[in-house]
Amino acid sequence: MRPSSADGGRDRSTLARIFRAREQLKTFLQELKSRRVYRVALGYIVAGWVVVQVATTVLPTFAVPVWVLQTLIILLALGFPVALVLAWAFEWRAGGLERTEDSATAMGPRVNRRLVLVAAFGVLIGAVAVAGYWRWAPWKARPVAVQTNAPVAAAAPAPERSIAVLPFTNLSTEKENAFFTDGVHDEILTDLAKVADLKVISRTSVMSYREAGEQRNLPEIARALGVANVLEGSVQRVAGRVRVTAQLIDARTDTHLWADKYDRDLTDVFAIQSEIANAIVTQLRAKLSPREQAAMHERSTSDMEAYDLYLRAKELRERSYSNLGNRGAANLEAVTLLEQATRRDPAFVRAWCLLARVHDTLYSMRNDPTSERRAMAEQAIESAARLQPNSAEVHLARAWHAYNAARDFETARKELALVIRDMPNLAEAYELTGYIDRREGREEDSNRNLQRALELDPRNIAIILGFRNNLTRERRFADAAKLLDGVLAWKPDDLLVRYERARIDQYWRADLRPVHAVLYSSEAEANLTNVARQRMNLALLERDYATAEKALAASSEAKFDSNGYVRSRTYFEGQIALAQGDQNRAQASFGNARLDAEAAAQQRPGDAKAWIVFGEVNALFGNKAEALRNAEQALSLTPEGRDALDRISVLEKVVVIYCRTGEKDRALQLLEELAEKPSAICYGELRLWFDYD
Repeated sequence: MRPSSADGGRDRSTLARIFRAREQLKTFLQELKSRRVYRVALGYIVAGWVVVQVATTVLPTFAVPVWVLQTLIILLALGFPVALVLAWAFEWRAGGLERTEDSATAMGPRVNRRLVLVAAFGVLIGAVAVAGYWRWAPWKARPVAVQTNAPVAAAAPAPERSIAVLPFTNLSTEKENAFFTDGVHDEILTDLAKVADLKVISRTSVMSYREAGEQRNLPEIARALGVANVLEGSVQRVAGRVRVTAQLIDARTDTHLWADKYDRDLTDVFAIQSEIANAIVTQLRAKLSPREQAAMHERSTSDMEAYDLYLRAKELRERSYSNLGNRGAANLEAVTLLEQATRRDPAFVRAWCLLARVHDTLYSMRNDPTSERRAMAEQAIESAARLQPNSAEVHLARAWHAYNAARDFETARKELALVIRDMPNLAEAYELTGYIDRREGREEDSNRNLQRALELDPRNIAIILGFRNNLTRERRFADAAKLLDGVLAWKPDDLLVRYERARIDQYWRADLRPVHAVLYSSEAEANLTNVARQRMNLALLERDYATAEKALAASSEAKFDSNGYVRSRTYFEGQIALAQGDQNRAQASFGNARLDAEAAAQQRPGDAKAWIVFGEVNALFGNKAEALRNAEQALSLTPEGRDALDRISVLEKVVVIYCRTGEKDRALQLLEELAEKPSAICYGELRLWFDYD
């Protein structure tokens, strides 16, 4: 069938319109070229890119807020269509800037349409540029590669058989009996923690309510700790007698479930504690196995003075976790108290176990990383094991020793299984399991176990900071900030928590202002010796070398331990001198630091972190070949599969050695690998540390 003449006419008309549109587009593109719009667009993009790169490098150095950079980027994007319109409407001639011929006269519809088209094109490109930069902006600090479904601990309905044993009130006229009161409270709590059918909040969390006194809001406390029931009481010690009162309350309805009074000889105090614990189990209708029944009647010690010494050491150790400075002094004092306790009562198993733990801490935190200190821990464990080989406390001490002193994770796990069997409510057992998971590269298991520990001990600062470390290594900065903001809601004056919260902004956004505010607060001024090192590190990041020098002078420490990397004072003196351009003083300081680092590596040849510090100093001293050998030695001591946490930590420091020795390609390759794993490599780290400059 032949097409009609009308159809043919429509086809020709369509072709004509297509041809005219093509010619108009061709003419438009030629005009863009003749008016040099292309050149202006390309020049603007290149200049804008340079401005953004310089700004992202320079502004964080002066702690300029992120919104300043964001505003600059938006202004550059808005300026792009303006630049294109001006390029269309004006041109540069010998006489200066002049309007083009058709823009100098009255602008017709065709010119108007083309000008609008140029402006629209500029707006589109600017919008795409802003959207793209926002999507991949460094301040967003997106998690790289690592994802986890483990959320930050959320509130859940309290189990029916759950309880918090609040600190008992000391009614004795002699206030020194406060430790005796704490002992009664601690024994009741320990007995209840042995019952698998109960959820029992650990001591560290409930002790935060000791100062509340009569102002306690029991329903609010129960909600905060995630329990249905609360036990509170009082202790009065007069001469050779003791009076204990206790009452069990359903905090959901503020109903008294049970109460009793005990007035007996002082020697019966342990029997009173067992009776109260049994009464609680009965009232909450918890199942009690024969094994648990027997364990609840075990006595810690019959020597009240030894028990006071034990409790003093325990509290001293717990409070040290909120110390921003060196915790070694607190642990050494705890050793003295525990040695006195075990001399008074050589059969005091819990004191022997705590003594072993404190020795292990001094060893693992490098306060005294000697074979003698490790042997002291082993001797204390054996003293306890000879008395009660199947005690949960003994198994726990062995687990910590295997973890801290030997990195024997298999042995630690076996011991922890026995601990959880006998003390299923012991948060510390899940905490240590979480730390072992982390070192074995089981990130999600680590998160899960640390959250379980926080369910049982929600106000334990050590566990909270351990979980926060997991979150920041996974670059889950928003979750980490939320976690510590929750702590500051009930502990706003804790200097350590405030500092760690501020450091999240440092890692996340390269924002040093919150850290500066904490370290120069009135609380920090009152603890100047404890914050001197942190002030020095902050000043180095701020490139304020005069302040760094003052902060170093204010510190009394001869050596600085940072997570096992022990650097001498002369190491930092050299760094500051080098930054100030004093080459002679820097080399002299690095020479002394090198002697210290070499001695440490020879003293501890199996310590990868000692070899890393030796390599860092050699790199600064100019011994490139030796620095690289030191780095290889450290890597050989931390092979893949043995300890994931130490391996990652060493790799991070090897990157620094590569940077200092000019091995940029090797440094970049390692950084790419670390960016795909949980590690300390993040936007703030790369932006602020001068080693990456």
